Order: sequence, then C-alpha cells, then structure tokens
Amino acid sequence: MDKDYLKRILADEQQLFTNNINYLKRDVDIKTHSRSTDISVITGVRRCGKSTLLKQIVDCSPETQWFYIDLESPRLATFTSDDFDLCDQIWRERIDQSSSRVIAVVIDEVQNVEGWERWIRYFSEKRRYKVFVTGSNSEMLSSELGTALGGRYITLELFPFSFKEVAVHLLGDPANWQDRTELHPQINTILEQGFDFGLFPKPFLERSKALYPHLFQDIVTRDIVKRKRIRKSVQLIELGLLLARDNTRLLNAAATSKLIELDDSRTLTKYLTYFEDAYLFFRLRSYSRSRRKQLRGGSKSYCIDSVLADEVSAQRQRVTNALENMVHLELRRHRKTFGFWISSNGYEVDFIVENQYGGLSAIQACYDLSSPETISREVRALLAAQRELKITELIVVTRDFVQRRTRELIPDKIKIISLAQFLGVIRQE
Repeated sequence: MDKDYLKRILADEQQLFTNNINYLKRDVDIKTHSRSTDISVITGVRRCGKSTLLKQIVDCSPETQWFYIDLESPRLATFTSDDFDLCDQIWRERIDQSSSRVIAVVIDEVQNVEGWERWIRYFSEKRRYKVFVTGSNSEMLSSELGTALGGRYITLELFPFSFKEVAVHLLGDPANWQDRTELHPQINTILEQGFDFGLFPKPFLERSKALYPHLFQDIVTRDIVKRKRIRKSVQLIELGLLLARDNTRLLNAAATSKLIELDDSRTLTKYLTYFEDAYLFFRLRSYSRSRRKQLRGGSKSYCIDSVLADEVSAQRQRVTNALENMVHLELRRHRKTFGFWISSNGYEVDFIVENQYGGLSAIQACYDLSSPETISREVRALLAAQRELKITELIVVTRDFVQRRTRELIPDKIKIISLAQFLGVIRQE
C-alpha cells in the first residue's frame, strides 16, 4: 500500500478508537491482559464487543501509548502481511522517544490477513510492543497458533453480554442489590429484556432486533464462506437456517444431510465445525466417559443467542428453549465440561456437568414448573441420571422462584434455582 494513504487511514482509525464513549464494562480479567508482556489474543463472535473491551483496557492503562488498526475496514481491502512493515514505520515515527511509556498495538480482526502470525511475533519480540489481536474465529486458539507465536500469548474468549454484566451496568454495585428482594422485579425486567432482544450489545442496548439477520449474513459470508473459500454456499446457508429453526434440539445427521442435499456426512460435519469456529452454533455431544459412546450418542446444536436464532428462522422459540440456550451459554462461558444425556428408558437430561473434582451435576432447564406433568417429566429424568451415572447434585433451573406447593411436589434431593440465581445475578441460598 501507499505509505501516505495508509498513514491517513491509521490516523482516522486511531481517532475513532481513542474517542471517549460510554460503554458497558465487561466482567473479565483485564488486568492480566493490560499488565502482561505476552501477546493478548481476544476471540469471539462478531459484534459481541471485542473492540469495546479493548477501549476498556485502554482506559485502565493511561500510561500506555496506543496504536490501532482495523483490518475489517473496507479501506484496507488490499492490505497484505507485507504492509505490516509500513504500519511499523508509521507507528515508530509517532512514538515519543523521550518517554518511557509502554507501546501497545491493537490489531482488530487480524485473521483477515494471511501470514499475520509472523508479524505479530516480530512486533512482540523484536519491537517489544504489547500486542493485542482480535478475531472472530476460534481457530486462532489452536495449537498451531501457539507454535507460530512461540507460546508467548494469553487468550480470552468473549461472548455477548452476561445478565450479571447488564445488572451491574443498570443497578450498580451488586452489594446493593443481590440480596434485596424488593429489587427482584427490576431484575426480572432485565431478564425479560434479554429474552426479548437477546444479549448482543447493540440489540440489547438499543432494544432492537434489526441487526440479527445482517449479523447472521456477515458471519456466514465473511467468517465461513470467504475464509474457507466455499464456492457453493447455498447448502451451508440452508444448514444455518435449519440449525436456527431447530435450536437446542437433537441433530439427526442423516436426515439433515438429505434435507439440504449434501453428498455425505463428512461434509455436514465439516460445515458444523465451521459454524462452531465462527461462534455461531455450538455442538453439544451426549455425555459419556467413553469417547466411542459419546460419538455414537449424537449431538445437539445451540445458537450463540436464542433471539438471533428466532430472527433468522422467522419463528418464535418456545420459552423453555430460550432458557435452555441461556443455561448452555453460561456453562460454556465458564468453560465447563458438559454434555446432554439420555437414559436407558429414553429420559433426557439437558446437561450433565463435570466439576473440578470429578463429580457430576445433572441440570434440567425448565421455564415453568407449575404443571404436575412437567414436574414429573423433569424429576424422573434427574432420578434416572442419579441411578445410572451416580450423580449426587440434581438441579432444575427455572424462570422464577417456585411456589411452596410446587416445591412440595419435588423430592428434597433436587435443588430448584431461578435463572437469576444460576446466572449469578441473585445469590443462591
């Protein structure tokens, strides 16, 4: 690229990046990333707030001199890895040589440029820059990346807002509201907004779902079709629409392949992996300590956000599906090892979760426990899991606190907690 032209672009983007804006603070360990000299790799689905998180890090590091480039900018469509050398020249011209401030470089959506890894390592090891890179693909966390970056990097996976982050933003210090029952109506209002608009930053804050179809299109075309050089994308898009329609449900691989006219199951598996790499749909395997049984047990698909799935599939999911999707994302957010499970009698448990000591928890997600039939279904599945898997912790996560008469219909060994409690918004008793 022409150096003067690139210099103007970098100056414009620098001004936009460093502008003061109001934002919702994310509940992540930013001190580790701001203080470490290692490369910080921040990944997550598009529009989940990676760039805004970097602004939060900037505000916590006033002693640092920052440089910024967004490789998603259309003005940088012809940018190649060799142009990083020009960036380095421009940045070095702007460094205050009389200052001892840390020099930090932020490179947004770095995966758009092939060969970026060797330049990032150069900036970190030779120039001694503190480097932050963001990307919308989980492949950036692969073992190959560790080799390319010399093992000197730390990672952060960012998801859309959590309910706790939103509650802190709207209600302030948790110490002022977590144990105050009179504020539960306000907390319920926040939860309902999440059910209505999802938890992607822009839709939630603007109370609008208009972004979701465009976001789905961007993820599919930019992060999958373009990145993987897929020439025939119709079947991929059809699969995405099907996954959105059947969100949280068992995936029948043979029927799905036939429905979207795929030649073989290997192509389906490949496409599902692409969706997972782009953080759009996640596959959940059946739980088993045997890898072979786990693979034979099939899988379920969960969207990064149930409202996104609704808007893409043009249908309203059942509220229980939306709640189950939220529980799934919370488990994934905390890097839990988990899977779904079906008993020998065909009773299904939504999540079997391994804890850090090797024990197991069985979790059912149920929006409404007012029906005796619903209670019976949830209880028998949990008790079957207890018998067959030797589980000691049995949990039902429901939308709200249950009435006493409902609690009396459920065995004492089963713990009933509200969604707000499970998500850490209200303290569990």
